[in-house]
Amino acid sequence: MLRFTIRDLLWLMVVVALALALFYSNRPTASGRYQFAIDGDGTKYVIDTTNGKILHMGRHTDGHWVEYPSPTVSRR
Repeated sequence: MLRFTIRDLLWLMVVVALALALFYSNRPTASGRYQFAIDGDGTKYVIDTTNGKILHMGRHTDGHWVEYPSPTVSRR
């Protein structure tokens, strides 16, 4: 008859936790463009997660994506 102790169960939990951590740490991260928001007049705002640029497209841009200037950080 097999008998398991608390120590055996703890070791099993450690092995499972390490296997799960290894599995999830090697997953690819999603990168690319994602829709951020659409305002009332249909202007679409997108953040490009690969380079951090913010783009918008609407009636005033004739269907072209226009890049917003990067925000500046004020350091006091």
